[in-house]
Amino acid sequence: MFPLLRFSMEWNKVKICTDKAGIESICARLLLLNLGGFEIEDNQEFLEFLEQNRSAWDYVDEELLSEKEGDYSVSVYLPSNMSGREMLTALYGALEELKKQGVTIDSVDIDSMNEEDWEESWNGSLNPWRLASGC
Repeated sequence: MFPLLRFSMEWNKVKICTDKAGIESICARLLLLNLGGFEIEDNQEFLEFLEQNRSAWDYVDEELLSEKEGDYSVSVYLPSNMSGREMLTALYGALEELKKQGVTIDSVDIDSMNEEDWEESWNGSLNPWRLASGC
């Protein structure tokens, strides 16, 4: 029997920093480019969560609050290959069009990540829950 080969792929996380109003326009443009599966970071949702769940906590670290201040972004993951470069070029063109329309694009950051790291990174924060005794 032959051993199974596992090919690892490199990905680029493209993080587009914007303001609250820019999130919807950027997401709509990503969908037009067939770049679904994006991630939205909206600090207002975090603050609303804290306010609505005040009974569940008694202290929030000031550093965490300041870290979340003014943080609005949309991230999309593109393969680190020729196809991904073509997608990135199309994305840059779309972002330039949005800027001309008055949409705020503060910055575009790109971070590389290995697929294995990506697949396993969630595992470190996973804690099992006991749903019932005797299970």
